[in-house]
Amino acid sequence: MKKLANIKSKLLVCATGFLVALLALPFGSAAVYADQANGYWLTSTTSATPSAVWLKGTNSPDVSTVKVDVRGRDQSSPYGSDVILIIDASGSMSGQPTTDELVAAKSFISSMDPASDQVSVIPFAEYAPQAPEAIQALTTDFTTAKSYVDNVENLMTLGGGTNYESALDAATAEFASPRARADANKVLIFMSDGADGGNDPIVKATAMKASGINIYSIGLDSSSDSSGLDSSASDLLKAMSSSTVGTNDHYFEAPSSAQLSAIYASVSQSIANSVATKVKLTLKLSSSVEVVAGSWSIAPTTSVGGVYTFDLPDALSNRTTALTFQVKVVSGTPGQTIQVLDATGSIIDYTDALSVVSTAAVNNQSLAIIAPPVVVPPVVAPIKAPDTAVKQFVLANPIVVAVFGILAASTIILAARRQLGKK
Repeated sequence: MKKLANIKSKLLVCATGFLVALLALPFGSAAVYADQANGYWLTSTTSATPSAVWLKGTNSPDVSTVKVDVRGRDQSSPYGSDVILIIDASGSMSGQPTTDELVAAKSFISSMDPASDQVSVIPFAEYAPQAPEAIQALTTDFTTAKSYVDNVENLMTLGGGTNYESALDAATAEFASPRARADANKVLIFMSDGADGGNDPIVKATAMKASGINIYSIGLDSSSDSSGLDSSASDLLKAMSSSTVGTNDHYFEAPSSAQLSAIYASVSQSIANSVATKVKLTLKLSSSVEVVAGSWSIAPTTSVGGVYTFDLPDALSNRTTALTFQVKVVSGTPGQTIQVLDATGSIIDYTDALSVVSTAAVNNQSLAIIAPPVVVPPVVAPIKAPDTAVKQFVLANPIVVAVFGILAASTIILAARRQLGKK
């Protein structure tokens, strides 16, 4: 019994330890990437054109353009966004306002990244879409979503009024559907040109914001006399938005429908997936190169002894910030390969999406120093003495050799006969 009690005690301790460890795990977005090493959120690539140059001033080309690309990694989840566009399809929007509204909505969809984002479209008037029509559910198929936008004018069962609450109900249901990703940024963009004709939507909007949905609201003055948006409509849209207290930074007002595209572009920039902030690039150049004055595409923040720092914009998912500059090779041997950057001292410092101060390495780039071609003098055969040349000619021709042989033999025979005659 005592042994059994000990076994039960050990099992209880193990189970308790496992539960404590499980509860200690970071849930939500941090759990996915918290264990990644430094440099996970940003990457860099370096290139040079041309990659082979002459020493400074010796020939052309002696200038190379170096490019450093700092790219935010593509975080498809959980740092992508699920965005629902609520667009006004009431009677007051007919004509040019609807045309401009749909163009702006499609432009916004085009600005999103299907690799990381989803979009839904919900038109509304007196009602949100009812059977036989349906909303455009959250999707990464942006072509289909834009086709749905084109068809909004053909929805005939939405009535002629303006009921904010019905649109918010439809959006709430879509954010709660299996299509919505638990760790994605949830964004609602609500556009209308008129006062609400239904129940007070503030309760619905407040509940949505409390659940983590970020609400942007857009008020449109669609009146033909440009008399301005009804104050009750603008006040309600402001109250529905997720603006910072004391500001209206999530509320936009369009004096005419022509401004809608620019407003949607501003919202798109606001919700772009930021993977890194406070991005500082440091480049330490090697002693073999010098920078061509005035060639920086982004001006250095500081420059001390060949070390240059740059304050770069916040890094967005799957987007690149490019820095270019020109260099000349001032030391080295023709035929040698040198490095543009020093072996140490070039780095990217930033704060990642988890608010962790991190670093990323900067790839180096080599440059080949062009060497002049080696001139090899042609091999000239020595001029031979005439007798040697004659001998070689004779020996190389059998007929000549035979003739010379016959002549020699004849000469010997004649000489012998003369000697015999004398005797």
